[in-house]
Amino acid sequence: AQRTALFDELVAMFRTEKFIAYPCTRLTESAMEAMICNGLACLTGAHLRERLARRADAGDITAEDMERLLDRARARMTEWPEGRAGKIWAVPSPRPLADPDELGNPLIYWGGEAILSLVHADRYKLANIGLPCIVVFNVRVDKLVNTPLAESMANRLLHLRHGGAEDDVCDLYIAGSIPALDIRKVVRRGDPAFEEFTSCSSWDVVLG
Repeated sequence: AQRTALFDELVAMFRTEKFIAYPCTRLTESAMEAMICNGLACLTGAHLRERLARRADAGDITAEDMERLLDRARARMTEWPEGRAGKIWAVPSPRPLADPDELGNPLIYWGGEAILSLVHADRYKLANIGLPCIVVFNVRVDKLVNTPLAESMANRLLHLRHGGAEDDVCDLYIAGSIPALDIRKVVRRGDPAFEEFTSCSSWDVVLG
């Protein structure tokens, strides 16, 4: 009851407020320019086909690769539509960005989790597309699916109140796209801020 009351209070208090979120991904130069101009698009079948088609036109993947990756994405979106279709995944704190086990794959492989299969040879092609990037953007609390930020805050406050250590920050999934005016910056591999966020120079895996 205590947790539920605190959760409801936080949701009401912060519903229209904005906070900073951090998705990790690999971006090509053209995708970075498009994001800065048009915002960050959420995952849809049409958007994914367009992205894959551009990579096929650029010679990064073949037409056969494109169709296979699309089939995999459709299957995964069908398995869990509420967590993938029309959503953007991110974290509400820079702290998890320094954990290669948690966020290494989005920075190593282009395309996102929806098309990635680490047991398939596709991953070697995807590892050579784009540049590891951290996007920093503003998002309203009411765009969170199931308001996981408020739930995480409630759990953490109760945990600390009873003498516990600080919990890990939860993943967020956000409904809809992020407009360009809410994109604060794109931090690229090679920028000093990228190392500050990730400490990737100490990772066992080498980011391409």
